[in-house]
Amino acid sequence: MWGLRLQHLCGFLHYLYRITKTGSGLSKNIHLISCNFFCFPLNLLGKPLLSGVSIFQEEIFFVTGKGGVGKSSVAAAIAHKIAKTSNDVKLVDLDQYFRNMFEQDKQIDFSVEEWTGMKCLSEYVDHLVKLRGLGKLFFDNPVMSKLLNIAPGLFELAILGKLSSKQREHGPPLSYDKLILDSYATGHSLSMLKAPFVMAESITRGPMHVQSQGIISVLQSEAFQPVVVVTPELMAVEESIELATEIERLLGKKSLFVINRIYKEFADLPDLENPWEKFLYQKKNELDKVRELLEAKSYQYLESPLVTNAETSLDLLEKMGAQWKIS
Repeated sequence: MWGLRLQHLCGFLHYLYRITKTGSGLSKNIHLISCNFFCFPLNLLGKPLLSGVSIFQEEIFFVTGKGGVGKSSVAAAIAHKIAKTSNDVKLVDLDQYFRNMFEQDKQIDFSVEEWTGMKCLSEYVDHLVKLRGLGKLFFDNPVMSKLLNIAPGLFELAILGKLSSKQREHGPPLSYDKLILDSYATGHSLSMLKAPFVMAESITRGPMHVQSQGIISVLQSEAFQPVVVVTPELMAVEESIELATEIERLLGKKSLFVINRIYKEFADLPDLENPWEKFLYQKKNELDKVRELLEAKSYQYLESPLVTNAETSLDLLEKMGAQWKIS
């Protein structure tokens, strides 16, 4: 057992050594892999997921979206909805967004954890050598800190490693029924998902290659579901579909879309002299076009209303996911 742990640790150190000698093999290979790595997409029938349709059957939900679309609130709403039928639901925060959000809500029915790449790496080293605190001491070293800063994708890989550790049965124990990761915005999230592919291609043997392949297997399994949050704006949705297409190429699965901040009332036959009714009419037409586009591309989607009258954070989450149903 000790020999295996030391092998994994030595593999990590060997990777850092290669980075310093080659000037980052990962950054040299990332474009090649992103252009030439092909997966086989699943033939999923895309239909809108409205009230009365069962959802959220996977174990891990990777939530991303462009800045300003309400990504984090949607991630929390998913956690709250799932917690109604699952006992141990974790919402993972990568950006300290939820630190003060739920202080007033004592009845919250899911747990919130803050992860960072450095923290995940330190925990992994502690687990390998069975000496608590050694990881922090190891990575607080100035020389090691500099090495980590020039090792592209390592922090993202550490986060994905922890995210997939339950399914791989490797790493520090992580117990949950469902886990919702409030990931980074679109570009950074895509880079994170590419990290294990790049690592497996750059390091062709040894523990790091094996663990990267294990992470890839989990990402491509039925346990993992990418979620893309959008607002009902056609141009923004078209850009997000480009992201979802890249995710599908990598993982062989379609993303679930969440159309957030939908107006509750629309004017079907507006008085065009009334600016507000004209605005609502335009919003309705744009929402219809967004729905048509997602359905034409065979994407499943959920809808979440624009909530303006929530009394607490928990009330906000309840109203956002009111139409969603879990079997």
